[in-house]
Parts: sequence; C-alpha cells; structure tokens
Amino acid sequence: MTHDNDKRRRLLGRLRRGLAGSVPILALAAGGISLVDDEHALESREGAWFLASAHAEGEAEAEGEAEAEGGDSASVARPEEYSPAYSETGDNPREMLARGEALYYDTSLSGNGLACASCHGSDGNDVGYQATFAQPFPHEVAMARDRFGMNQVHADEMVQICMVAPMEAEPLAWGSEALTSLAAYMVEVQKRVAGESHDL
Repeated sequence: MTHDNDKRRRLLGRLRRGLAGSVPILALAAGGISLVDDEHALESREGAWFLASAHAEGEAEAEGEAEAEGGDSASVARPEEYSPAYSETGDNPREMLARGEALYYDTSLSGNGLACASCHGSDGNDVGYQATFAQPFPHEVAMARDRFGMNQVHADEMVQICMVAPMEAEPLAWGSEALTSLAAYMVEVQKRVAGESHDL
C-alpha cells in the first residue's frame, strides 16, 4: 500500500508541474480515471495514463475550433442587462461560498468528466492560474483574450469560459444559483492566490 501511495504522489507531482501553466486536456490510455474523488483530491486508478501529447493535440484542436467560430464571446460575456447576484469584492454569504465550493468539485457540470478542480487543484492547492489571476476581477485572462477576444473578464465570465472551453459544456444560465455561487467562490480563490485575506 505504501508503494501505491508513493506512486500516486509522484504521479500527482508530475501532473501539477506539467500542467500548472495551462488548461490540461487529459486522455486515458487504459483503464479508468477519476479526476476528483469524494475527498476532493486528484487520483489515478490502476492502469491509467496521462498523455502529454493529447494535451498538446487537444489545445491545438480547441484553438482551431475557436478560430473557425470567430472567437464569439456572446455565450460567455455578460448579457447587456445582467446584474450579478454576488460581489466581486468579497463578503458573499457563507452558504453561497459553500455551494460554489461543492460545484468546483462537481464533474457533472462538464461534458468531458472534468471539474474546476481537475485543472486548478484541490483543498487549497491552487494550480493552473496565470500571473494575472492575482489581480482583482475584472482582470486579463489569456484564454479569454486569445479565444474569445475579451480583454478583461469578471469572475462569472471566467466561469462561463471554463464551462465552454476546457469543460466542453454549455454555459450556465446567467443569474443562476450555480453561476452565482461558482463566481463568488472564485472571487475568494483569487484572493487566496494573491495572498490576501479571504473567506475560504
């Protein structure tokens, strides 16, 4: 059992180091994989392989699709008369943050089995964020700029971008409890990444 735990730690270490600067596209060579378990941790099952080449191919394919679609931001940018039900400066209700945290680990939101934690770590081990993430929202996000032509994004827009792009799902309904809660949670994660006081 100790050997399995050592093997798991080494694999997770390589995964974190290798994918820290980008959105990972994970592929399975054999067996099954559970990216997020009930303990909110990344875990590989026996026989699973992460393929670095699949990440590169997936990124190139996604970029090609974005170019073909013209980088349309309509599905991920705030609608004109939308007013968010969370605060980007913080002080959001604890219940909202708790719902957001649960959704952060929820693979059922995606079309490909990923959760937010699949790319960005779990239990406060924040990974996969660019340096601009340390700035308060709205801020620059390379994926938003490069794929959707958006110079800055609010927390809810970043959630929508992640839903559509790496998670291969439909955007959440604007004003929905899910979007509001995830965005509020990400405001606190941003503060944690920036080394500021936060409510997590």
